[in-house]
Amino acid sequence: MILWLWIACVRRGQVPDAPVTATVGQIDVAGSIVGPTRWTEGVPGGLCWDIPVGWTGRVDGGVSLTDETGIQATLATATWPGPAASDPPGATRVYEDAESWRRVPVLFPASTSSWRTAQPRGPWIQRYEGRIGDRAVLVQLSFPPGTLLRHDRVDPLLAGLCREGG
Repeated sequence: MILWLWIACVRRGQVPDAPVTATVGQIDVAGSIVGPTRWTEGVPGGLCWDIPVGWTGRVDGGVSLTDETGIQATLATATWPGPAASDPPGATRVYEDAESWRRVPVLFPASTSSWRTAQPRGPWIQRYEGRIGDRAVLVQLSFPPGTLLRHDRVDPLLAGLCREGG
């Protein structure tokens, strides 16, 4: 079905939108993301992210995504060693483990931290931090109440973070 739609667009001289391409950390190209798609930095060895169906978002100073259940994901980078990421405002750190996590395969070994917010029905926040080359990479997830165990939504997204050409 998608192939026929693409062929019909090409015949009319219209090419479907290409994935959003920008440079993380110095993003000057804003754009929308609608999964399934691949976001790339557009440079050899740069980051890429295979965004599954059901996730939408923006590229604007970082990559920010939300899925249909309300789970939010953000991607940010800094020069290694970058400044330590600050705790989310109004949240208490409840767990931290350094460099032993494989949940984001491209970031192994990654550190993880979890926070709970002070609001009774506030989100649970989970971060994965690792190093790729000379950059610190941070992936943050924010789980609204009732979605913390939605690994079926989050795991494909985390597994989709990649490096161009590798």
